[in-house]
Amino acid sequence: MASNTLKQFFSEVDWGSLDYLLIDLPPGTGDVQLTLTKLFPEAFGLLVTTPQAMALADALKAGRMFQTEGTRLNLLGIIENMAWFSPAEQPEARYFPFGQGGTEALSQQLSLEILSTLPLTDGPSEASRVAFAQLAGEVSRRIAVHHQNQ
Repeated sequence: MASNTLKQFFSEVDWGSLDYLLIDLPPGTGDVQLTLTKLFPEAFGLLVTTPQAMALADALKAGRMFQTEGTRLNLLGIIENMAWFSPAEQPEARYFPFGQGGTEALSQQLSLEILSTLPLTDGPSEASRVAFAQLAGEVSRRIAVHHQNQ
C-alpha cells in the first residue's frame, strides 16, 4: 500500500522544475526503499544513522542493500545524527550519550565516507545551521562531480 501511494505521489504531483527532491525515509530496507530504487535508478542517497547499536545495524543492512545489484543506489556517504552534545555552560565540551566509534566502523564496512556528524540539540541552533549548510554544499558538490564524470 505504501509503495502504491509513493508511485501515485510521484506520478500525479506536478513537481515543476526541481534541482533536488529530498525524501526522508524511515530506517531499514522496506518496500518504500525498494520502490524508490526501481522508480529512480539514477537517484543519490545519504545513509543517515545515529550512534546507537540498533540504528547502526539498520544502516549497515540498508547500505548493503543499496550496494547490491538490482537495488543499487548512488550512496554519497554517511551522516551521523545526534552524535554528541555540548551543554550551554560548557560549549567547548562534547559528550557522546549514545556512544562513539560505531559510525566509523560502519563507514569502513561500507567503504563510504562520513560526510557530517550532527549534534544533538534541543532545537534549532547556530551550530546545527552551520553543519546543515556545510552538508548541503558537500552533497551538491558530490552530485556535480558525479555528473561531470559521466
